[in-house]
Order: sequence, then C-alpha cells, then structure tokens
Amino acid sequence: MKILINTPTGHVGRAVTEELLRAGEDITVIARYPEKLGEAASRVRVVKGSLDDPTVLDQAFAGVETVFWATPPISSPDHGVWARRIASLAVAAAKKAGTKRAVILSSISAQVPAGTGPIATLHPVEKEFRAGFEHLMILRPASFMENHLASVSAIAGMGSIFAPAPGSFRFPQIATRDIAARAARLLRQRDWIGQQVLGLHGPADVSYEQVAAAVSKAIGKPVSFVQVTPGQAREGMLGMGMPAFVADAYLEMIASMGNGVFHQAEPRSAETTTPTTIEQFAAEVLKLAIEAAGAAGAKT
Repeated sequence: MKILINTPTGHVGRAVTEELLRAGEDITVIARYPEKLGEAASRVRVVKGSLDDPTVLDQAFAGVETVFWATPPISSPDHGVWARRIASLAVAAAKKAGTKRAVILSSISAQVPAGTGPIATLHPVEKEFRAGFEHLMILRPASFMENHLASVSAIAGMGSIFAPAPGSFRFPQIATRDIAARAARLLRQRDWIGQQVLGLHGPADVSYEQVAAAVSKAIGKPVSFVQVTPGQAREGMLGMGMPAFVADAYLEMIASMGNGVFHQAEPRSAETTTPTTIEQFAAEVLKLAIEAAGAAGAKT
C-alpha cells in the first residue's frame, strides 16, 4: 500500500514518516526542501516542490492509496485562503489518481468557523476533504505539548512560564508523538470506512501551574507560572520576532478558550486519551531544551 505524506519535516509529519518506515510501508513525501528530510530521504519517494503547485500534487498522488494531510502552520495574513486552496488542489489530485482514503490532521474546535485564531483556518480544510473523500478520518488533537518549547528561554533565564491565561485553567494537551502513533496506525489500517472524526486529548486536562510544576521537577529548579495581559504577551511574541498577524491569531485562540467560542466537540473517552503525560514530556523533551538554552545563554 502506497501512502503519501505532505508534511514530512513537520512535528507530526516527521514522526508519522518514521513510524511508517519502521513498519516497512511504501511512502511518498512532498518536500520543498528535501535536504531537511535527513536519513529518511533515501528510504522514501520524494516529490520536490510546493503544496500549492498542481503539477507537484499530481506527481505525488500517482499510485497512492492513502494520504496523510497536515496543514502547515500559519505563515501569512491570508493563511486561511491558502490552506483551503491547497486542500482543494489535493482533493483534485487525489480524484485524478484514484486515491480513496485520507487521514487529515485538524484541531480541537475546528468545527467552529471563526474566532479561534489559527484553528479557524482548518474549518474549510475539513470541508474540502469531506467533499472529496468517501473514506476520511479527521484527527482533532488538543494543544500540542511542544508549544511549551516557546517558553524554554524564559524558563532557562528567569525560571518562569508566561501566558495570558489563568494559571489554574485546565485544557487538554497532547504530545505530537502520540498523534503520530495514532495517525500511522490509521494509515496502515483498511478496516475503517466512511467519514469519521476522532478527538485526541492527551492523558488529562492540564493547567499552566501544573506544567510549571512538572518542569520544576524535571530540571530540579523552581519554575513559576506568571499570568500576563494580552498586551504584554503580544509584546513578548513580537520581541521574539513573531509577525504581528501570527501573534494576534494566537491571542485570539487563547481568548476563545475563555470566552465560549472555543468548543471541544469530541468528549474525552478511552479512545481519545493518549499516553504521554506532561511529566514525561517535561523530563524527556523540555528538560533537554532548557539545558541547551541555559548553556547557550552562559556562553553569551
């Protein structure tokens, strides 16, 4: 069975690629910069080019039975328009190639059409794939634990995590490796039919205060959570080089979680609960990143 992956160098796409390679699957990937694939480049069929090029997509979908599609992160003010366009192009290429099945990476609350920042750009992507695939699995994962990597410098330098939300507010968080494991399993299976939506919620709802406690335990130093205003958060994001439209989109997403716009449509269940805890993630991922940031800071 030939499987296509459109984002083989992203957090989830890379992990999905690695999972499928370990399972011996026949994989095609689309890569604008194949050199970023590393060792995997020699073990997959690489179609070089951009996701918004119909010729590239036609080449990539040729002979493919199942596709894993993830929308790249927000990168322009009109990202939603672009995301829908590439989804439409992918569906058209799949029809030409006879690709019958798709697993797409969406997001928790993607059923909400507006007011949720970057999540809202996935709403039309879901609609395009629903119109184009009889057999479709929509994955709606919770907030990535990897998002806490943005706090590494602040933790290393100030021993603090800053966010414009109450420290006690709990929300589902998931490690991308758990998303990838579930996606890879579904890509290899042929026993699911029709169009389905699967929420992925991590092992528990977690607060920023709990994240700070987990990181503190992992690095053996006190880490505190500090709530900041949206304006302060925006200033901090801009100071790190984030474009204003991206900062504003993420602030809208955070605000939506407290104003009732954000909505978790899929209830937590045994099927939606994944194994990696925030304590594990802090010890296995954040600790190394914080130590590296601390070492780099000591040299400057």
